[in-house]
Amino acid sequence: MNRNSWRRSIVALWVMTLCLSGAAPPTLAQDGTNPAIGKKWRPKDGLYVMANTTLTGPCENSAQYLFELGKKSVIGNESFRCDVKRLVDTAPGALRLDLICDGDEDGERPTKEVMAFRRIDDKSFFMRMSTKGKLSTREWRVNFCPRLPNPTSGQTTPRPQLPDMAEEMRKAGENSVRRAAWQPRAGVYAITGNDFEDHCKIAGDVAIEPVEILMSSGASRCVISSAEGSKDSIRLDVVCDQKPGTSGLVARSIRGEVVFVPPGAEKIIISRTGDQTIALQKSRDGEFSEPAQELAYCPEPAQRAYADSKKAK
Repeated sequence: MNRNSWRRSIVALWVMTLCLSGAAPPTLAQDGTNPAIGKKWRPKDGLYVMANTTLTGPCENSAQYLFELGKKSVIGNESFRCDVKRLVDTAPGALRLDLICDGDEDGERPTKEVMAFRRIDDKSFFMRMSTKGKLSTREWRVNFCPRLPNPTSGQTTPRPQLPDMAEEMRKAGENSVRRAAWQPRAGVYAITGNDFEDHCKIAGDVAIEPVEILMSSGASRCVISSAEGSKDSIRLDVVCDQKPGTSGLVARSIRGEVVFVPPGAEKIIISRTGDQTIALQKSRDGEFSEPAQELAYCPEPAQRAYADSKKAK
């Protein structure tokens, strides 16, 4: 018996044994579909918003994700833009997306990422996503944003593009700072001491703007996302030094409790200590481990130089 005949005999014997035992030969899956799963689930194409997002207008204005599996496209506001290369049904109502995501503006090459969905109902599901190939163990809920009907025609309005979340965060931060009972004077500040004047001449140590705070003479940039103030102090939630292409959440242990926050999320407390002086304290990895800095408002020549440098950019 030659080798091919021997192989055919073995396969025939295997099939016969399965049939006599009442079992059926397994069917090989194609295109990532498991035949044992049955009816496949696919989320609707469109805009999605994370659960518990505070909506100040139509849902579409706050959406963080645009899922268009029909076009093999996944977009997360300004954080990532990915092509779906493979879709796998991992269980009833569960999917895995194999993605190729764009690199960042620093020239980083496209990365292979993974996204997992777990169905809740027709309009919502749990999701999680990898960062640099490592899949997060935490999942979060997203809800579908329905199209709004046109009040005159009764037809649904065209779906808008995904909103600019960085701009949305800036607007929200600026509005919350304006509502605060007290806010520091915008401009350049330097650490108090014998070399105060010298620091002011070289752009100061901290620049405070309505929407952001520049630390270490501009080397670190923190965008304000929300503010809560009292008579003589203001507490800011900020996102610092976030690079384009950054996505997902990171786990932090704060006072023994594990919390999930965007990369770069920190807190800044600014307190009024005099007519021209403030104390500024910034967290590190979410905790206040370093003392506050004593800062003073720089003289007018330094303020003009800073304003001119902004215009030149």
